[in-house]
Amino acid sequence: PALVMEASSGVSTLVIAYCLKQLGAGKVVSLEHDAKYAEISRQLIRLHGLEDIATVLHAPLTAFENRDQTWLWYDTAGLTIEQPIDLLVVDGPPASVQRLARYPALPVLYRHLNRQSTVILDDGRRADEKKIVALWEKEFGHLSSEFLELEKGAFVIHKHDDAVAA
Repeated sequence: PALVMEASSGVSTLVIAYCLKQLGAGKVVSLEHDAKYAEISRQLIRLHGLEDIATVLHAPLTAFENRDQTWLWYDTAGLTIEQPIDLLVVDGPPASVQRLARYPALPVLYRHLNRQSTVILDDGRRADEKKIVALWEKEFGHLSSEFLELEKGAFVIHKHDDAVAA
């Protein structure tokens, strides 16, 4: 993938950056709502010399309106997306933030996804994540999903359409 967007940051950011380095191309941008944790993730990236591949943005949770409902989601005001997202990894915000906490990922970022992109939703065994996938499949066309039998479970969602990303 040329561009990986990650909702959350940490060791996963480091792993993604190393994978992209091994592939010889690509960038990862991680949104982190907690300023202290964002700095810890940045230090981890610097420690491994991956600053040219990985960026961690402090993006506090802010109100986002969708379908007559208010959600908390990462503040994307300072985010510039100059190319389509090939891979979106959704591992935040924490479930304790609100019911269906990770739902806003697609309403906010769908228009930035590449025509054929992949979304990974972590913690797929949780009832909220199962509901989120069902909502996404209902609201956004051209999606198919599969559940991975991992410790906490995960969904891999594929977007496959002919529409060009905005």
